[in-house]
Amino acid sequence: MTRSRSWLGFCLQLAIIPIVLAAALVIGSLMSPVSVSRWLVRGGDKLHAYWPVRATYAPFRLISLLYWAGVLHPVQVEIRPGAVFELDARDLVAREILSWDVWEKANTDLILGSLQEGSVMVDIGAHIGYYSILSSKVVGPSGRIVAVEPNPETVPRLRKNLALSRASNVVVQDVACTDKETTLTFYQASVVRRK
Repeated sequence: MTRSRSWLGFCLQLAIIPIVLAAALVIGSLMSPVSVSRWLVRGGDKLHAYWPVRATYAPFRLISLLYWAGVLHPVQVEIRPGAVFELDARDLVAREILSWDVWEKANTDLILGSLQEGSVMVDIGAHIGYYSILSSKVVGPSGRIVAVEPNPETVPRLRKNLALSRASNVVVQDVACTDKETTLTFYQASVVRRK
């Protein structure tokens, strides 16, 4: 009898853990959505880094599930003065920026280091506007950035990020770039997964 009671107690305690974690996520996302999103993304990154097997995709699936359930939403983050982004943790680029405030640090340093006041830059594949927005701050009001983004699902987020960052010197071209005039087939991934 004692053994079955202790087993039942153990099972009840084990069942309570996910409920407590879920409640903490809901309360945390209401109080500090950026912190909760960063915590989930960084936790998933660390799990995947130290245990790189297929099972470690679970945190990223959990993030997608939490978005679907309405617990998580895209969050606004200012990564540098005047550079504000609405970041969706289901997107690889946004996830990296959310986690570390930078995307491709070496490329970021190279691009920003090569620009000056009044420069003109074309950002082909602008995505959510990371390079466009950071570059717009460097080139200033006398410079221009042309942000080329063909994905019709990404263009609204790009435009929103430009508005949030007050990047008025950026012109969006929602077209694809190629070496000749043609019609291309565009493929959209539903969820970005790590390899």
